[in-house]
Amino acid sequence: AISYLFPLLWFWWFMTSSALAQFGGSDVVWTLGKSGNWNDPSNWSTQSVPGAEDRVLLTSAGSYTVTLDVDAAIAGLAIGTPNSADGFKTLFINATRTLTVNGASVIEPTGTLSFESPGTVNMNGPWKWLGGTITGAGTLNSVDVLTISAGTVHTFRNAVLNNTGVIIFGSTDFRGGDGALLFNRQGAVFDFLDGSLSSQFGIGGLALTLVNEG
Repeated sequence: AISYLFPLLWFWWFMTSSALAQFGGSDVVWTLGKSGNWNDPSNWSTQSVPGAEDRVLLTSAGSYTVTLDVDAAIAGLAIGTPNSADGFKTLFINATRTLTVNGASVIEPTGTLSFESPGTVNMNGPWKWLGGTITGAGTLNSVDVLTISAGTVHTFRNAVLNNTGVIIFGSTDFRGGDGALLFNRQGAVFDFLDGSLSSQFGIGGLALTLVNEG
């Protein structure tokens, strides 16, 4: 279902101090300072590959790409920071690989989630898309609450987003296209906050398909 009023859920999400504060488990930070592979223990602050109880933080200074070269399950994920001076961070999901995130996550304005077909990310916990980019011919499954915030640019290209939970859409600058598909599956909710419709789904002449089955 597509709606325009969802005040109680929005208030609950807004009152959390930050997306990172919601994570449980241990922090594992990318410390290589340049691009590299997920499955290399020496690239991480713990000198071990992140596991199911770990929060993965791609937040350290520098611009780099972390390539998921193995299937993985983790407790939380943060890609990027609010400040462009920190550099730009990309998580690249290699072909045939799957990342499952079982806790809270965030994509910040300097963050990119990129796919090589048919890579998959399963967001099983609540997550915030505060800006940045989701791109590539892969699939992103969202089963909990996704908040797409106002105030920054959100770019969504050539990927598939399957929503089986709730999307709270507040973006005022959402740029979708290059064959991107957003499925609001049966029983799911797509909630437009006041004013967000001015964003449209095709800034810059790019086409985005929104399929509502809810």
